[in-house]
Amino acid sequence: MHAARRRTPSTRAVDGAVDGGPGRTRTDASFDTAAAFDAHAGALLGFAVNALERLALVEALARLSDAHREAVVAVHLHGRTYRELAEATGIPVATWRTRAYHALRVLRGHLEQTEEHDARA
Repeated sequence: MHAARRRTPSTRAVDGAVDGGPGRTRTDASFDTAAAFDAHAGALLGFAVNALERLALVEALARLSDAHREAVVAVHLHGRTYRELAEATGIPVATWRTRAYHALRVLRGHLEQTEEHDARA
């Protein structure tokens, strides 16, 4: 026989998630397993789509030159300003802007090609 488990707020939360929600039991006829499956399937599909989009972005970034990739990552991912980059590197602000502009154009082209390829497949 199993010993009784001490119920705490965290174990009640886990029990609620396993049983279909607070106050529901596994045998509760109102628990809709199809809806629960659909919700989980939708979440997994969303995760997969996001993962594929991130993979496409990483692949497109890898195709950029080092200078262009550095500009895009510093400005758009790390939130650095062109002025900060210029002061840190000695490279003029206009050069950082130009690199980021051209990098974004190339990235957009790579990502559009990926979308077109995926649409044909």
